[in-house]
Amino acid sequence: MKSFLLKISGFFLLLALLFGGIEYTIRLIPNDYNYKADYYRQHAHEIKTWCLGSSHAYYGIDPDQFEAPCFNGAHVSQSINFDWKLFHRYIRQMDSLEVLILPASYFSLFSRLENSAEHWRIVNYTEYQIYTPNIRHLLRIFGDTRAFDRAKDGIRGKANDRTCLDNGMGSLFRYENRYTELDSLAQASADRHRKKLHPAILKQSEKYLHNICQTCQKRQIQVILLSSPVHESYYRLLDSTQLSLKINHYRNLAEKYPHVEYLNWMQHPDFRQEDFFDADHLNHLGAIKLSRYLNDFIEGEKNH
Repeated sequence: MKSFLLKISGFFLLLALLFGGIEYTIRLIPNDYNYKADYYRQHAHEIKTWCLGSSHAYYGIDPDQFEAPCFNGAHVSQSINFDWKLFHRYIRQMDSLEVLILPASYFSLFSRLENSAEHWRIVNYTEYQIYTPNIRHLLRIFGDTRAFDRAKDGIRGKANDRTCLDNGMGSLFRYENRYTELDSLAQASADRHRKKLHPAILKQSEKYLHNICQTCQKRQIQVILLSSPVHESYYRLLDSTQLSLKINHYRNLAEKYPHVEYLNWMQHPDFRQEDFFDADHLNHLGAIKLSRYLNDFIEGEKNH
């Protein structure tokens, strides 16, 4: 019996070593998250304009268009609760920070990464030392069907998952690859972004945003709440109740905190079809335009 238990223990130990090795190797593969975590370790104190949020910011804000040193800390499906975690993880190191940009998208107040189809991304936030108690969200092997093959590619140096630029902005939504039939994409995007208006999630979102605004007020950091431009075919399909709740909430924040500005640019007249990648995301040229407008707004506020 003792010999059998030893064999079983040895078997499970080997399994643990095998899966641990695979997990460790996968974590060494370059990606956006470990790149950004390393960037913060080295350059957090240099950042003067910092952008967080989801894909509207990740693909829509180009730090190279700002006069002050800027970094894009956004990512696909990054919800407000993760913005809040990142903010409190790094704000003490950002002693030069002057402006924080937070997307105020149609879905922002009502979404959680944990509840979305993109929940597999949560494991990436361990790179920032932002942990979740659910072990499924702590190990990459649980969300990677090609874990073993990718570990082998990682060992050979053939794997690279990073798609962001050095400034943190997503690089994939190029003008030349844009969709041209935006009307056909708008319905699917609007349906996907229409959320059940759970009071608990809305209340949590309000709490996170107020906490961020209060901290920024103490540190004299300007907060810009940005509703990015969207294509008219997408805007027409938005649920009026959800849209009104969103707009009113961000307006109330801007009224309560003197250092907070709400820019509702969803229907900005200067953005044309050629500026969009799809119905609700800008392509890289549209992002340059938006970022220059943001920079002009920020610099104009400094001169007041």
